[in-house]
Amino acid sequence: MDARQVEDAHVRKSEEDANRTNPEVDHDPESERVSEEEVESFKTWEKDEQENPRSY
Repeated sequence: MDARQVEDAHVRKSEEDANRTNPEVDHDPESERVSEEEVESFKTWEKDEQENPRSY
């Protein structure tokens, strides 16, 4: 057995547990797609922040 396989075993196990207990955790690249409206909204927000930065 490769030494790396042994070292990574706990990571694989925790990923398997997460997938079994919460299938929504699985990485889905489709869920990261951004709509055109979101892009425009972000650009507007970014422009507003540059012109009038908020101080927290």
